[in-house]
Amino acid sequence: MGSLAPNGYGLYDVMGNVMEWCADWYDKSDYANSPKENPKGPNSGNQRVYRGTPYRADLGDKLPCLRIAYRFASTPTATGSEIGFRCVQDVNLNGQNKGDEKGK
Repeated sequence: MGSLAPNGYGLYDVMGNVMEWCADWYDKSDYANSPKENPKGPNSGNQRVYRGTPYRADLGDKLPCLRIAYRFASTPTATGSEIGFRCVQDVNLNGQNKGDEKGK
């Protein structure tokens, strides 16, 4: 860990560790109808989106090597050592986080 330089946000080793479990519901054709920036996915569904590729090599040819844009779906109850998540928060254009009461 930390053997390469950090990315532009100062984070190390954020690619290739695990696939990111997203809050978005999966719809194979949703991208054709969604906005280009920050698509949220459909309002409901029975599968969630997973993005990226994991460190595990034993998944064979099912996953391309280290492709951040790779997207597939699985049930919300799926588990595995190759699945992870990130904690994120939306930020408005003024730079103040949603829910932040400063300045009000």
